[in-house]
Amino acid sequence: YAGCDVFAFPSRTETSGNVVAEAMACGLAVVLPEGAHTTRWLAAPGLDGVVVPADSPSAWADALHPLLVRPAAREAVRRRAAETSRSTHPTWDRVLEEDLLPVWTRPARTPRRAASRTA
Repeated sequence: YAGCDVFAFPSRTETSGNVVAEAMACGLAVVLPEGAHTTRWLAAPGLDGVVVPADSPSAWADALHPLLVRPAAREAVRRRAAETSRSTHPTWDRVLEEDLLPVWTRPARTPRRAASRTA
């Protein structure tokens, strides 16, 4: 991501879209298709990322053009994307605490029948 200015991700079928969160964390302006699950990473569509309203080459070109020819506009989106990432995206600490530790620390449940057969 370090060599990029804009991250265009046209997938409408991506379920998680961690690449979008990663791009935003790196301070990239992200461009996403309307209706895609990946837009959930945006806190303020239009400000911290661009949503393309139609799935056509001209709509994508129209969305990308201002970011490419107006550096100040691109930088504003990049700054806002990085801020959204810091303030709203889950941190690894949060993922560990909320998602992983509960599963890892849950006692293994052995069905009673299986346990009694082996005893």
